[in-house]
Amino acid sequence: MLELISKNQIIAIIGMAKNVGKTTTLNYLLEKLQNQETVGLTSVGRDGESRDLVFDTPKPKIYVSKGAIIATSTSSLKLSDFTKQILETTGMNTSMGEVVIVRALSAGFVDLAGPTYNEQMDVVINLMKKHGCKKILIDGAVGRKAIASIDNCDGVILCTGAAYSSNIKTVVDNTEHMVNILTLNQVTDNIAFNKLLSSAKVTYIYQDNSFKQLKLKTILSAGRKIAAKLTRTVSYLLLDGALTAEFIKALQVERDKIGKLTIVVKHPTNCLYNQEYRNILERLNVDIKVIKPVNLLCLTLNPTSPYGYHFDEGTFLARLRKKVSQPLYNVKRDHNE
Repeated sequence: MLELISKNQIIAIIGMAKNVGKTTTLNYLLEKLQNQETVGLTSVGRDGESRDLVFDTPKPKIYVSKGAIIATSTSSLKLSDFTKQILETTGMNTSMGEVVIVRALSAGFVDLAGPTYNEQMDVVINLMKKHGCKKILIDGAVGRKAIASIDNCDGVILCTGAAYSSNIKTVVDNTEHMVNILTLNQVTDNIAFNKLLSSAKVTYIYQDNSFKQLKLKTILSAGRKIAAKLTRTVSYLLLDGALTAEFIKALQVERDKIGKLTIVVKHPTNCLYNQEYRNILERLNVDIKVIKPVNLLCLTLNPTSPYGYHFDEGTFLARLRKKVSQPLYNVKRDHNE
């Protein structure tokens, strides 16, 4: 895994659900990296608590070594047991207090509560770089919010596991769907398309390369209006906003107006639909591409759930390997060896 992340400075670790091994993966990377280079650490919102705040189950703590640079809230610092030096305040206020940049003067456990917005995360990343971070790890979100927490990253690690569902097929199928979203292909002429997206919320590009734009304040709830203006000569539909299940339903209504259509969005974070609606897009002969793709480095798996059940590791691994092409790791086993 270390070889996979070696060429990427900013790594986000995201999870399919709570308790699938995201914190274990983060600790594994911290242990391996902190003796090699200055590591920066933050999170998307709150994490690092001693018990899961949703299910009240024990969870591993995040352990940092001396020299680490951490971005967390003032209240979270009081819950952390390492000696710290405050390097900068950010002026970013969260429910846990202001986010501050600190250096660990000793090893210890940290409670993380970082910025919640991508724009704030950009600022925090730049501040950590300023203080010498060669590698920055972001403890990302889980579930449906996970994909929205990776816009700032060079590489992403997706954590999946039995805690997502007691049904192994459900876990594997939904993990495959998340991987499909994260690995959407980049559109070829991404610079020109980005320019068009910056000038209108909706752009129709025709087979002869001409285009028309639809001026809207937002595409939210405008799916029927946008789909109604499609013709079979539209090759690309550029959307500045979220591609949702409701929008896909609108495409279904106007299916007779769709030829070979490619929908282009800025980033996989704009794709907010489940496997059922992905299947609908395939039946409609609609492809999805992005301007800014995600670099999905690998997946980690945790076959054990804290809720009293587990999968056979070999079976879980074999089923995932049939569905995804990325490397798979059980870091909990590796971490304990």
